[in-house]
Amino acid sequence: MRKRMGAFVLAVALVLALAAPGALAESTAVARCNLRIRKSGSTTSDTLTIIKGGTEVTVLGTSGAWTRVSYGGYTGYCSSDYLMEMTRSGYYPLKEGDENPYVQELQKRLIELGYLTGSADGNFGADTLNAVLAFQRANGLATDGIAGGGTQKVLFSSSAKSASGSTSGSTSGSTSGSTSGSTSGSTSGTVSGTTLRMGSRGEDVRTLQARLIELGYLNDSADGIFGRNTENAVMAFQQRASLTVDGKAGVVTQSLLYSSGAPANGTSSGSGSTSSGSTTTGTTYATLKYGMTNSAVKTLQEKLKSLGYMTANATGYFGTATRAAVEAFQRTNNLDVDGIAGQNTQAALYSGNAVSAGQGNTSTGSGTTTYATLRYGQRSTLITTMQEKLRELGYMTANATGYFGTATQSAVLAFQRANGLVVDGIAGQNTLAKLYSGTAVSAGSSSSGSSSSGSSLGAGKIQGPSASEVKLLHWFDEVRPTMKNGDVFQIFDPATNYTWKLKALSLGNHADSEPLTAEDTMYMNAAFGGITTWTPKVVWAKIPNGTWVLCAMHNTPHLSGNIDNNNFDGHLCVHFLRDMDECKRNDPNYGVQNQNAIRAGWKALTGETVL
Repeated sequence: MRKRMGAFVLAVALVLALAAPGALAESTAVARCNLRIRKSGSTTSDTLTIIKGGTEVTVLGTSGAWTRVSYGGYTGYCSSDYLMEMTRSGYYPLKEGDENPYVQELQKRLIELGYLTGSADGNFGADTLNAVLAFQRANGLATDGIAGGGTQKVLFSSSAKSASGSTSGSTSGSTSGSTSGSTSGSTSGTVSGTTLRMGSRGEDVRTLQARLIELGYLNDSADGIFGRNTENAVMAFQQRASLTVDGKAGVVTQSLLYSSGAPANGTSSGSGSTSSGSTTTGTTYATLKYGMTNSAVKTLQEKLKSLGYMTANATGYFGTATRAAVEAFQRTNNLDVDGIAGQNTQAALYSGNAVSAGQGNTSTGSGTTTYATLRYGQRSTLITTMQEKLRELGYMTANATGYFGTATQSAVLAFQRANGLVVDGIAGQNTLAKLYSGTAVSAGSSSSGSSSSGSSLGAGKIQGPSASEVKLLHWFDEVRPTMKNGDVFQIFDPATNYTWKLKALSLGNHADSEPLTAEDTMYMNAAFGGITTWTPKVVWAKIPNGTWVLCAMHNTPHLSGNIDNNNFDGHLCVHFLRDMDECKRNDPNYGVQNQNAIRAGWKALTGETVL
């Protein structure tokens, strides 16, 4: 009885300690390896969820062996030993037993210097331990086998000694020097020696952001947090500098960024929209692209609206609607179509010769009408006209909104099947010419529409469930309780009939997942039109209990994944219905974007409005 009472008192003390006001100064930490978040501070307590190594959590309080954390809608407890915090030097201390992306970066550098053989698998095992010890001995460091801030600072520096005894020259230090002929002004900044990416924090990130601001790529503050705006700025710089565009600031990117030859935004014609034979005006325009927020974007939007390419408000944020409008303008004005408002695109846009959206479909000298190509994700008055015609022929029941979404794509596909056209869901020249001709077959008059047999649809395609079988289920209340990490579930895209399988990695505010095989990746990307994008696509998921559920997803790989040989370097996110108020509090940006897509998809499918 005394033991039981003592245990009770200890538990109460732990809860009070972790819930005390003084302990609620929130900070962040990262999981060393796959980590259980439990309902209470006990090894026998129920598991709320399991997070992957390298995942960041919010720390609410710590007492002894247990830390109270918040992650993905869960608030619970995890072992303090399995959390790590960034050191002042900007590195996470790594040790044997850790398994996360930071270990993988460590291993890559050890392999590069000749201390480690094999692959960088992200698992800090005996071989990695021995490699760290060998590196520490060769470089005169404390030999403890722990890759702390001091060890990593030397490891990723240009002065790191390799296993052969030579000094590494792969990571340069300060790149300040002569600015003769420079296009970028000052060159303050030091190559950090480690790859900076989404989620990175610290002084190295702050320095990176300051340089991106100086060069005109980042319209934000240098807060030391590598978020979406910083990633977009890095990508913009990489594109301008003809580097691999991955949004990660590695050694090569940083070296050029801090050099005197770093191209400023708007100084190079290497990116942006160009047209053969086109000329630019005397005005220099900063390149504008997806993800940016500034007054120049707002001016761009206002001009696109005045020419009939946009119906949405001019907000200053370069989102999906703006990109679609830029692409439509580029097509109509015979520019390269990349969705980026570069020098030539803006020169044409602000000239007195810009062709408006209403003039895009014109007659040639032979009497044949030429149509601008319309596709998924675009928004314009041309799409409104197309939708009205599809409604008239019985292929659409949704309203004509001017946005080319899932319902419109499905209608175009159905029209193409019924009229003997190439079935790709893209409204190109042949499709629109047939649509506006007097011989277009209406939805109710063709007996040669889509076949119900999966074999006739082509590789990777199935007929799929009927719309009446698809449910709109709540993620936290109805979907997540039926799933667990490691479950395989099926996705069906009603717009293209492609289907593929995903494996669930972790279940937080959404389902972090990855394609099961390389074939699944291929069919998924085909459904997205052969591109990778963050723009949510409304699809149907067959969850483990056999129910088809409407959801939204993207196909851009990010962070880490578990499956080898699936041709997908990372994982993706599948979003299901959540309460909008809750989503705005906990996931106000990309989460809300997906919730809007889900609600729009459900309305297009059933006519029902979900608040």
